[in-house]
Amino acid sequence: MAEPPCWLTHARRGVAEEALREACAFRGWMLHALNVQPDHVHVVITARGLTGKRVMQRLKDRATRRLRETVPERRRWWTEGGKVDLIFNERHLGQVVDYVHSRQPFPRA
Repeated sequence: MAEPPCWLTHARRGVAEEALREACAFRGWMLHALNVQPDHVHVVITARGLTGKRVMQRLKDRATRRLRETVPERRRWWTEGGKVDLIFNERHLGQVVDYVHSRQPFPRA
């Protein structure tokens, strides 16, 4: 039987945010913006030498390990895939950071 869609509580959003921050620090990635919403996550980072898909998978892996500590019986926390956008200049970076920080439906965890 398939699991119901995942909706992160405020506390679990905090767990996911902490795990994502740890992953960036551990790998030496520059974290520009992070916003964990109940049903999706926005992360803006600089991670040289890896594809966006690979970066996303490593972030999901770290957050999954931490979230499983809160609900061990849940098997899937994320949908397959995700969206990766590349940012090529400072102006665009500023716009994306503003969007992530200021234009989401729920306050940051």
